[in-house]
Amino acid sequence: MVALDLFPITFLKWVFFACFIYSSLSLESPTQTCHPNDLLALTEFAGNLTNGSIITSWTNASLCCQWDGVLCGNKSNGLVANRVVMLVLSRKGLEGAISSSLGILDQLEILDLSCNRLHGELPAEISNLKQLRVVDLSQNMLSGQVLGSFPGSQSIQSLNLSSNSFDGDLVDFKSLLTCENRLSGYLLDVFGNLTQLEQLVAHSNKFSGPLHSTLALCSKLHVLDLRNNSLTGYINLNFTGLPNLCALDLATNHFSGILPDSLSNCHDLKVLSLAKNDLKGKIPKSFMNLKSLSFLSLSNNSFVDLSGALTVLQQCKNLTTLILSKNFIGEQIPKDVSGFESLTVLGLGNCGLKGQVPVWLLSCKKLQVLDLSWNFLDGTIPPWIGQMENLFYLDFSNNSLSGEIPRSLTELKSLVSTNCSSSKVIASTGIPLYVKRNRSATGLPYNQASSFPPSLLLSNNRINGTILPEIGQLKQLHVLDLSRNNITGIIPGSISNMENLEVIDLSYNNLHGSIPLSFEKLTFLSKFSVAYNHLKGPIPTEGQFSSFPHSSFEGVEIVLLLTRACREGKEWWEKQRLKHWEPMMASHPVEAQSFPADTGGKDGMKKAVEMAEEKPYNKF
Repeated sequence: MVALDLFPITFLKWVFFACFIYSSLSLESPTQTCHPNDLLALTEFAGNLTNGSIITSWTNASLCCQWDGVLCGNKSNGLVANRVVMLVLSRKGLEGAISSSLGILDQLEILDLSCNRLHGELPAEISNLKQLRVVDLSQNMLSGQVLGSFPGSQSIQSLNLSSNSFDGDLVDFKSLLTCENRLSGYLLDVFGNLTQLEQLVAHSNKFSGPLHSTLALCSKLHVLDLRNNSLTGYINLNFTGLPNLCALDLATNHFSGILPDSLSNCHDLKVLSLAKNDLKGKIPKSFMNLKSLSFLSLSNNSFVDLSGALTVLQQCKNLTTLILSKNFIGEQIPKDVSGFESLTVLGLGNCGLKGQVPVWLLSCKKLQVLDLSWNFLDGTIPPWIGQMENLFYLDFSNNSLSGEIPRSLTELKSLVSTNCSSSKVIASTGIPLYVKRNRSATGLPYNQASSFPPSLLLSNNRINGTILPEIGQLKQLHVLDLSRNNITGIIPGSISNMENLEVIDLSYNNLHGSIPLSFEKLTFLSKFSVAYNHLKGPIPTEGQFSSFPHSSFEGVEIVLLLTRACREGKEWWEKQRLKHWEPMMASHPVEAQSFPADTGGKDGMKKAVEMAEEKPYNKF
């Protein structure tokens, strides 16, 4: 669940920068000819492509060191021509296969062909490049085995093969990035010899089997990301041997057992995600020593003792994101908790927790995202929620909350003022979080907390009372879901002032009156439902409403729609008849004379209105 791509990308940028400085110190005059072997290799490489900017830009044959993406360095103290040491052709629109001629560039140190549309297998001749230190072939369409081209060369320090279709087994380098391929099999037990390994990023492959205990011998390891594989067994690493570890992501595997107590020895650990495994037991008390921890996701496991877990984790003073969803099933939500002064995201959804919304949340002054959905919380929505100045995403859906919506909820500063909006969220780790809208959903990914749509989600409770007109103050709100409650009264027209709204769901309530025609001003609206209320009257038809299906208005009496037809004329009526009447009549047959197909102009439409008013039982 946690994306650690930010770490390796940053690392590679620094590597490229350092190598560029190194190479530039030995650059000769740009007018000096390049080595004939290098010229031949580059010419054949370009000739093997079917598209790309270099096909036309690589022209002056004798000065290939001036070509776009080519950097040369003096490798023989001036006795021979410059040799190509860097080939950096990222995002050049290259298409085709990689030519085996690259194997002739025997002085090449950096090869970057990332973010193109190259396909096919890697030529075996690349294994001849004994000087290679950095290789980036990410985000192409390459396939085939990896081992044949990179047989564990000691010179390679960083290898990025992510976002291709490679298969086969894992190979060993100083910095290894092989995410989003089809690599499979067990992880090779080679880590005991990789004393220089700093990054292992191999998420989203098909690796299986256990973690090798020899991983703990990689004392320089900073990032270990093996999420989204099929790894099994206990997490039996001795993390005491990984003092430099700052990011660990083993989410979406099949690990079992309890959390390793030795993890508390990783004092630099900032990101920890073990979500979607089969882990169980309690959160170790020693985890209170993880003073650097800022992101923790343990969701979708079988942990117990929520009270104990919060007691431990409140000592992690730098914790900003805490996702514990789908654990602690059926427990009581703790009433007395302190700490969490830095917390911005809290996820305790899908836990079946009992009790009421705890008042200790008010002490989380920086909280911006709060998810307590799919629990058994009762009582009312506490008025103090409105005092949480930074809160912009609130999900209390699928509980047993009752009472009215407190007026203070319409005064949330982050949803009222642009100065306090979600754009101020700081999420430096680039982690996608997941919001579940129902128990079977896979979830909606957002890149970081600031990508959460500002939302007020109170659906499927026992809330009564009316929708306060003051709700129109929440001009930064994007999603409003009050469906499946016992809300009465009318739909306030002030909602049309919430110009950023993308979703409105007021279905399955006891609302009456009509749909405000001013809703046509909501130009960003993509989903709308007022189905199964007691509404009647004209249905808005302009703006986004022209795209909503008739199911959005299921159960709405549409008799008064004909009054607008009288005003607009026959052309408008024919358009609405095709859009609304025919789908409605297909699912709710009515007497043919109730809605004449040919209205006969305005007089005929007036007659239709009179007839409809006599039989106001026809609904969507």
